[in-house]
Amino acid sequence: MEDSDVSSSGSELDELSDADSDGEESSRPSSVTASSVAAAAALAGTSDAVPSTSRAVQDAAADDSSDDDADDSWSCPDFVWRLARHEVPQMHQFIGTQGMNVDATGFSMPDFYKLYLSSDLINHFVIQTNLYAKQFIEKHSNLPPHSRVRRWHDTTADEMRQFIGLVLLMGIIHKPVIEMYWSTDPLYVTPLFSSVMQRNRFSMLLKFFHLNDNTQEPKKEDPNRDRLYKLRPLIDHLFEAFQTVYTPGPSVAVDESVVMWKGRLHFRQYLPLKRARFGIKLFCLAEDSGYLYRFRVYAGKQDPATAMLSVMPSECANFSHTEQVVLYMALPLLDKGYTIFMDNWYSSCRLYDYLHHRQTTACGTMRSNRAPLSVRQSQPAVGQSTAFRCGPLLCLKFKDKKDIYMLTTCHNETMMKPPRSRGRPRAEQETELKPQCILDYNKNMGSVDRLDAVLHPYSAARKSMKWYKKLAFHLLQVALLNAHILY
Repeated sequence: MEDSDVSSSGSELDELSDADSDGEESSRPSSVTASSVAAAAALAGTSDAVPSTSRAVQDAAADDSSDDDADDSWSCPDFVWRLARHEVPQMHQFIGTQGMNVDATGFSMPDFYKLYLSSDLINHFVIQTNLYAKQFIEKHSNLPPHSRVRRWHDTTADEMRQFIGLVLLMGIIHKPVIEMYWSTDPLYVTPLFSSVMQRNRFSMLLKFFHLNDNTQEPKKEDPNRDRLYKLRPLIDHLFEAFQTVYTPGPSVAVDESVVMWKGRLHFRQYLPLKRARFGIKLFCLAEDSGYLYRFRVYAGKQDPATAMLSVMPSECANFSHTEQVVLYMALPLLDKGYTIFMDNWYSSCRLYDYLHHRQTTACGTMRSNRAPLSVRQSQPAVGQSTAFRCGPLLCLKFKDKKDIYMLTTCHNETMMKPPRSRGRPRAEQETELKPQCILDYNKNMGSVDRLDAVLHPYSAARKSMKWYKKLAFHLLQVALLNAHILY
């Protein structure tokens, strides 16, 4: 959403009766520095964050004294709620190691990008592109005599790097049609493109760019097929690389991102609160710097090929899909004292209790139909809140322009003055108080939206592309942004 304040009238806190519907926020505009432009240009022409401080460990409240250790088995308790009495929440010490996991001494910007776009991945692109071109030519033996396809010759790793660099540069230098990048008209001439690669050669590489062997693709009639087969090598490579290169700080956020796609696709989603309302949905876990640590492409609610349940702890077998998404995204971070922020599509008492059991605190908005009955029936005055506690969980209802429900394991019901924002009278801000959990949520929840906002003006994808190519170039741009953040 354009304003991250959850107490605004245009916030994400609309109460939806369907627990599986999507309530998301659209991204905010941002900017990219010149180093991103330099990285794309360098890649085309070559042949070859603020750390967060950990929270203090505080003494447990009386209700938390009987909590099980993380090594003990867990079962969902019977939640009995009572009025909160400003108990001090039990915090877990952050024992993770934030920062890069590789020695980047002397690295330039292209070197950071090569941590994700490795030589092995480039060689895979080359092999699959040449294979697809060969299969296409054999299948279409009756091509016209003057077809460009007849002049195809196998690509190389150096040429593939140049091709990807030009694609990324097209996201920075926007022109309505690809042919204009090679135009000699003085009004919009761009000499770099023609100096790196001929126009017809670029068109052939774009046509045959491929990531997996079509002859091995599972049949559509197979109910257990991998719907992301065409992208699987790239997805698996970047999924591991994002986590191997860097470890995030103590505060992370889980949210959705959407790659616009309005064509026919089995798992296309409609998310009305996102900038791109129609498209391919990605679940993301990102640091407050915008670094994407883990992601999952949504390929349907029932996707046997990439089922999350196979890696879930046994006690989470009965968790809902939204609860499983959070646990799947946070698996490497559990038992390390992290704090996870999430919106009302994910939050539930059962999930928060399990995360607390795994030495992980959580905070987020909550849907009214998931809130305890005692919280829903409370009637705070405008600008006031009522809070109920059950062990480590605090459920709070704040009355602003609308009712706002919060669930947290790292706050009490303390009210604080929000930071001053431009465009609002000073006198109004001096008298307005909000719960601390809402202020922290507004501060930390925008990680994924920040990533989307930075990438949106520089999207290299085009309307005419196949869906898997469009998603592939988006993931390559996400890798470029991660490299830029580390740089």
